[in-house]
Amino acid sequence: MLGRATRAVEMTRGGREGNNAFLNFESQTEWESGKDLVMNGMSYKDLVKIACSLGNLEIAEILIAHGALIMAKDHKKRTALSHAIINGQEHCAALLLAKGADFLKGDSSNNTPAHYAAAYGWLECLKLLTSVDPSCLKQENDWKLTPLSIAYLKGHYGIVQWLLDEMSEYVDINRKDMEGVTLLSSLLRYTDEDAQSELLEQMQYLLSRGADCSIADSLGNDVMHVFAGINVRLRDPSEDSEKGMLKSKPYFELLAGDDTPTYPNDN
Repeated sequence: MLGRATRAVEMTRGGREGNNAFLNFESQTEWESGKDLVMNGMSYKDLVKIACSLGNLEIAEILIAHGALIMAKDHKKRTALSHAIINGQEHCAALLLAKGADFLKGDSSNNTPAHYAAAYGWLECLKLLTSVDPSCLKQENDWKLTPLSIAYLKGHYGIVQWLLDEMSEYVDINRKDMEGVTLLSSLLRYTDEDAQSELLEQMQYLLSRGADCSIADSLGNDVMHVFAGINVRLRDPSEDSEKGMLKSKPYFELLAGDDTPTYPNDN
């Protein structure tokens, strides 16, 4: 129950009488129900966030019924809904939404619950949020990143595919971040040796979904400029070994706008 987890969660500050009720809560106490927890003097302030983080719907319902503030914020201005989403507690998120939780307001970095669902890979939670208001997919955080951008950069490609296939009206694959960088440009900027084997496939995927190579960042660099500057080793035509090297021709064909790129050996 919640009592056994209190040492592992952040303590709330200030109880109903100005005391931190958590400090007087025995960590080994067994609570038979959420009602017991409330009746034994725990503060209502912020407790709903902890209950929702742990997925304890019963306790969350009782706390809300007894006056817990569903929009109370932690030191990073995250609400109970954000905590529920971060931990993949879809059932608790549904409760909070039904109680009127505002999920279009961001935290201290303007990350909304939709950003957290995308970042942590919780597709069902993201679907829940969009079923209430799909405009949450257009929200930007302080770095001008949308849930689509975050899902892609975090490698949650199932979410990316769903967003591009099912929610294309609300997402923009060419949207820029605070530095004017698009997803395609980000892919090239942050590639490394471990990701090189999948680079061409990833580029093909983004381009097939409408990524535009001609869009320049805030410094005037388009995707071709970025590709020319990435720190990877291209295969020399005079070398027989292909291990750990990129063949240049397919990449330049792809970026030049060939819709059906071929993969011949470089000559």
